[in-house]
Amino acid sequence: MADSARSPGLEGPCGVDAMQGDLSFTRRVSTIDIKQLRATLGSHVHLPGLTTDALQILKAVVAAVVAWVIAHHLLGLEAAFLAPWTALLTVHATVHRTVWRGGQTVIATVAGIFLAAG
Repeated sequence: MADSARSPGLEGPCGVDAMQGDLSFTRRVSTIDIKQLRATLGSHVHLPGLTTDALQILKAVVAAVVAWVIAHHLLGLEAAFLAPWTALLTVHATVHRTVWRGGQTVIATVAGIFLAAG
């Protein structure tokens, strides 16, 4: 690009022309700032999203395993593979919501059985 076509004020850090698309300086600064922030804060930072996600995954895994054990080993059902799937669909973030959704699932299943049989 010719010097006469450049707009004034488009020079970035270190005299790099912003029109050339050189963002390496910005990337270096961002990486350094994030690393310094993590080092400074250390264990003082609590990540509630990570904790919540981990607990939700743990609840889902436990529910699926318990459902499989009950359906396959205790009841000897032929379609035991559906039990963990239903458990995964039923587990929610709160106990209240899980119980409520579980009740809805049971009612819908019973209604479906009666409709199919009748």
